[in-house]
Amino acid sequence: MKKFILFSVLFSVLNVCVAQEFDEDVLEGEWSVEAIEGTLPFGIQKFSGLQLGESYDEYEECGYDYPCSGLIKGVESVDATKYTGCYEGDNALLDYFICNSNKLHLIVGDHYTLHFTISSLTPQALIIKTANATVTLSKKLSAITQETQVLTNGNNDIYDLNGVKIPNIEKSGIYIIDGEKRLIQTGM
Repeated sequence: MKKFILFSVLFSVLNVCVAQEFDEDVLEGEWSVEAIEGTLPFGIQKFSGLQLGESYDEYEECGYDYPCSGLIKGVESVDATKYTGCYEGDNALLDYFICNSNKLHLIVGDHYTLHFTISSLTPQALIIKTANATVTLSKKLSAITQETQVLTNGNNDIYDLNGVKIPNIEKSGIYIIDGEKRLIQTGM
């Protein structure tokens, strides 16, 4: 009995440790579809991209009383009459999340949820799969993001807006930390 309890605890700890391999924060931003191989679910023939992590309370097409957390852009449907929840054009994402270590769920309106398995996720590239399709996406980078990526190597180096490396933050302002502009407020 003690071995069974020990095994159960160890198994639970291992499940918690591998519960999420991919960081949802890396998903935030605008992604462009580079390639779609195979057949997507819900009659979707193709889509042009994803916008994740933005609040779309001003987005006219959202049509909900609460902010949407993104968009699936440029949806083209094989047969919109057969798949009633699949609309042509941009569709609001009510939410998106990663679970079971590598499962990406996109909740599209009140109509359907797209389930993908994440094969690869880096700050610049995303490869997701369904049972019958593989989608390759690349992240659209702003000029500031592209420029600051050269300055940092992922170890939280801090730079001012002129690109000069500084040892520590002494006053409030905008700094480049790990390739991203961040507003830092000190002495509040």
